[in-house]
Amino acid sequence: MSDERFRDTADFLPTWNCKYTGSTKGGDLEKLEATPESWIIGWYIGTRDGEINGDPVKIHTVRVVEVGNPAHLSEPIDDAVKGKDYEFIGDFVINDRLATKIQPGQACKIQWMGLTQPKKQGGRPYHNWKLFEDTHTEPITVKDGVVVEDLGSSVSEMVAEEAIPEGAPSVPAGPGSEPQAAQANPPTAAAQPEEDDDLPF
Repeated sequence: MSDERFRDTADFLPTWNCKYTGSTKGGDLEKLEATPESWIIGWYIGTRDGEINGDPVKIHTVRVVEVGNPAHLSEPIDDAVKGKDYEFIGDFVINDRLATKIQPGQACKIQWMGLTQPKKQGGRPYHNWKLFEDTHTEPITVKDGVVVEDLGSSVSEMVAEEAIPEGAPSVPAGPGSEPQAAQANPPTAAAQPEEDDDLPF
């Protein structure tokens, strides 16, 4: 039986890491500074509990189609339309926003803003994040943390047909281009930001 069929559930998927490069184990761990490219765009899949060096953590999965800095990905994105699943380790702010502001399957943009000084004197700096809901991209179906693949249902075909203006060619202009179902449209940077909530600090 092929070893490629099964993945140890203790192992990570490919990862997005905008805060560090290298590893503690390799002795080359280096902190990164937040930049305008510290973001990913894709569909939020879900969150699971994990453990890093004995400490409990929240591990988030996003089906990524765009990334600000490709060097932050452990593996390249193979398909910019369908995307690729990546995990990243959360902290208080992004854990709370993913749990309360968005649903699995929704398209979004996640951006790390870097360390922020607390509003209250004597507080500790914390990692700040922004979460944007993509209002222009159809959600995908996620059940129990697993993406339910679109197998070409008649509903998707009807949505795709309705999206083509009357009298327009069924195949978009351009060499080798093919019509895409509405659900297959990747999230884009046109996501609209939600109002930034004040943090309880």
